[in-house]
Amino acid sequence: MKNIIILFVVTLLFAALGTSFAQVTIAIDGDSTDWAQIPVAATALNNLPDYFPDEVGAIYSDRVDIKTVKAVIQGNMFFFFIRFQGGPVWPNLAYSEDFNGTTVVRSRGYYHLNIDLDNNPDTGANTHWYEAHYTPVGYYNSQGLPNTDAIGSEGYLEFGIQNRWSPPKEDGTYKQISYASYDISDVDYHTGLGDEADISNIEVQNPDSLDAMKWEGCGINEITDDSTRYFWAGHAWGEDFLEYGTELTQQIEYWHAKGMDYFAPGDTIGIAGFIETPIDDWGVDVAPRGVVVVPQIPERPSTITFDGQNDDWANQPVLATALDNLPDYFPDEVGAIYSNRVDIKTVKAFIENDMFYFNIQFQGGPVWPNLAYSEDFNGTTVVRSRGYYHLNIDLDNNPDTGANTHWYEAHYTPVGYYNSQGLPNTDAIGSEGYLEFGIQNRWSPPKEDGTYKQISYAYYDISDVDYHTGLGDEADIANFEVVDPDSMSATHFSGYMLNDIVPEDDNLYFAGHAWGEDFLEYGVDIKPMREYWAAKGFNYLAPGDTIGVAGFIETPIDDWGVDVAPRGEFVVGSGTGIASRDIEAPRSFELKNNYPNPFNPDTHIQYYAPRNANVSLEVFNALGQKVRTLVDGNMSSGNHTVTWNGRNESGELVSSGLYFYTLKSGDLQITKRMVFLQ
Repeated sequence: MKNIIILFVVTLLFAALGTSFAQVTIAIDGDSTDWAQIPVAATALNNLPDYFPDEVGAIYSDRVDIKTVKAVIQGNMFFFFIRFQGGPVWPNLAYSEDFNGTTVVRSRGYYHLNIDLDNNPDTGANTHWYEAHYTPVGYYNSQGLPNTDAIGSEGYLEFGIQNRWSPPKEDGTYKQISYASYDISDVDYHTGLGDEADISNIEVQNPDSLDAMKWEGCGINEITDDSTRYFWAGHAWGEDFLEYGTELTQQIEYWHAKGMDYFAPGDTIGIAGFIETPIDDWGVDVAPRGVVVVPQIPERPSTITFDGQNDDWANQPVLATALDNLPDYFPDEVGAIYSNRVDIKTVKAFIENDMFYFNIQFQGGPVWPNLAYSEDFNGTTVVRSRGYYHLNIDLDNNPDTGANTHWYEAHYTPVGYYNSQGLPNTDAIGSEGYLEFGIQNRWSPPKEDGTYKQISYAYYDISDVDYHTGLGDEADIANFEVVDPDSMSATHFSGYMLNDIVPEDDNLYFAGHAWGEDFLEYGVDIKPMREYWAAKGFNYLAPGDTIGVAGFIETPIDDWGVDVAPRGEFVVGSGTGIASRDIEAPRSFELKNNYPNPFNPDTHIQYYAPRNANVSLEVFNALGQKVRTLVDGNMSSGNHTVTWNGRNESGELVSSGLYFYTLKSGDLQITKRMVFLQ
């Protein structure tokens, strides 16, 4: 009876501790303070030279010899922590040799967490062996040592990192930092037989020594052909530990596609740290078995897919319709945008499952790149794109409080001037805040290299700003920056990011956007916004609230001209979901999405002509320069397919990046995007 009581008390203690563990938010920062409350899942013995038979192939360096392992799942992120017997653990100087009389060094290592998804040591790869020989923990177990259990590993998470040889042999730069995962359910570590399958691989672009010490951000899973979703990963080195995190979405989807219901709430997963480096002729170290319990894992927001297609917006009503801004209509002080590519046509918006989505359609397109700047540079015309795309929000649905959108910076906005002329459907909102999508690249060559310098999602408090007078200050609520932006992520991105405005907030928040031919779709997690306003005493964005919205665009076009939509409104939490797609025979010209996309070496483009007509199909680069003409002539009615091999008119292979393909016939013009990867 006494033993039962003790067991009951211990169980309650662990239950209480489990609650505190769940409240710890892991930060990938090289500081182990946040790991202090996470229990040690496995403790490994120190590997000693001359202890093992030669066939064990153990690592003897304390800098890569495992001491303890911890792991935790938070949200849909899987974090693990491996402490080593000594440090500093990176660079690990795994190679050393003489090169023409100079000692040169190089670091390389693969740091794994093996996972036993069915918590059954008899299925999957048994971690007592690796490549047909004992691992250290396997040999310890063969000698009867306690706490040396194996797991049966169905898969593993991997952090891979390596640099080049130090000078004078090479330049010492980094050649790889990657986050990967694998299916090894059919591998027999004991015999070395069987093949592993790739699940995911995210490569850090242009890695350097700072990235090697600490990096976190989003990347495309290079194993799949999905270029529209970016997945979060990160790592950091401490003096004697490595911490690592990766988004679980890819794992869950992969195993579910194989019919496995892994990662269900309440599941116990076996774990074992596993290190493999060139030290000791590719010696390994493996920890004994530990466990982690799976909590409820939220799914990625999926009401809107950020793919530049409008079908998932079909059932969302238009909340506001704006007039087309015409040159010479407004007095000079209005400062209206006259470009159809940034002049608002319609606005849609809704909130569902803590995500705030909006869609702004413009009077024309293609809307990105917007080529907001153009100038002469030493006889060459150079261009640059930049813009800030807002949704102003009237949180109390009162036009008399907040910033009145009939004005901006002490002058009329276009909708304000229209209203002053007595035009109908030109009401303003009183904006307490706004959501913002900010994007800009550098000047095209030869002035600069044309790369992207910013892609960000933000929101602001402007409740104390007077747009009429230009007085008052706005306050930052949240800012989410895309790490290492490029032309692909400029086109479409969705992933998890940190709020840079609150450095102590280590939670990851979802955001996304995509450009269509003539629209921008955007979504962002509103939890930080709710928390901000609650701290100020306002219960804004509660389910059932009616809020006003107005699209607001600000770009360098027309000397930082603006456009603002009239007032719209919707009820929080009343999102109508995704419309079913009606498939009909095309009655007009139709240009389909190329496939595959991204592509290398070839991609196929399909189009439909409803009648015999002169047709052209041309490829342009991100600067708007024509690269290749694929079709130019009279085409018969019906479906047509054209293949592009990634080469220009001269037969030269183009560089990796974003390209546009445009179908023209008479006054018709349809443009879509594609990405070429070398």
